[in-house]
Parts: sequence; structure tokens; C-alpha cells
Amino acid sequence: MVLFQVDIQKQQGTEYWTNRYIIDETDLTAAATKADLIPGFEQLFHTTNVTLESYRVRPLAPGGDMYIIVPLGANGLYAGGDLSSQLPLFNCVRVDLAVTFGRPSRKYYRSGLTEAMVVGSSLDATYRTVVIDAMDDMRAALAPSFVDVDNQAIVNSQVYVPVQMRQLRRGSRRRTEPII
Repeated sequence: MVLFQVDIQKQQGTEYWTNRYIIDETDLTAAATKADLIPGFEQLFHTTNVTLESYRVRPLAPGGDMYIIVPLGANGLYAGGDLSSQLPLFNCVRVDLAVTFGRPSRKYYRSGLTEAMVVGSSLDATYRTVVIDAMDDMRAALAPSFVDVDNQAIVNSQVYVPVQMRQLRRGSRRRTEPII
């Protein structure tokens, strides 16, 4: 088995960003088949003004130029209230993906949070349920291939209650072109 990196590229307005997943499969084609499932689960908790642009599957090991890029152009499906009350994109949803031993993998999703999805400084309970259900369903659909960088199976997922803040990128340069 080989570890593959799956990058799901998203866009809102002129901003682009990615989320990375690790898949343990026999070859690039098998990894791409598993990767094809991920955007559908992510759509469930991204708002309708966030576009899942494309995804790329490539070996995790450095070197080599074998990869697959699949265009998507699919919008999120979550109707999270009035999109004119959207919080800045540095406001994120944190999901911890637990493994048997060691530190959990951590994902920060710029899901297009709106004021209706947040109560005080915490994520609304209804929205947290949508996120955790989507992550649990994704974990089940990808099992046993869904792993962390140490090739440990993801065994559980937990949504962190407070809204998290993550800068869009390091440095002062704004990314206005696609990453993939």
C-alpha cells in the first residue's frame, strides 16, 4: 500500500485554499476512486457561496510527477443563513481526527461561516451536528483507507466548539490564482 495526498481546492470570491487528506491505497487509480467521495461530504457543511473547484491526487512521498486533477465546480450545500452576514474567511471550523496512538490529525475548514451558524464565540449546535455527521460518514465511506501521515487509521472525529481563526496564508501576498 502507498500513501496518497488528496488536496481539495476551494474558492470564494478571489480567495483560494485547500484541505489535505491522506489515503492509503494500492495505486493512484484506487486512491482517486476514494478521493472522488470526499467533495460530496465536504459540500454538506460548506455554504452555497463556497465553491469546491477541483481536487488533486498524488503520492505523498516527494518526487515523481504522477498525479490526477479532477475539476469539480460544485458549490456547498449548507444554507447557513443570510450570506451577507458571513464572517471573514479566517474564521474556521476545527475538526480533530483521532488515531489510535499519538496526536490527532487536525482540519480547519473555511466553510463560509455566517452569524446564524455561530452563537457568541461558539459554533451553533445544529451546525456542529451537520459537520460531525458528514465527517463520520466520510470516515466510514473511506475506511480503511482514510489515514494520517503516519499511516494510522482515523478512528473518530470531533468538532471543536469554539470558532477557530486561521490566517489564509503566511506573508502579505494574497493568493488570487488557483493552487492546483
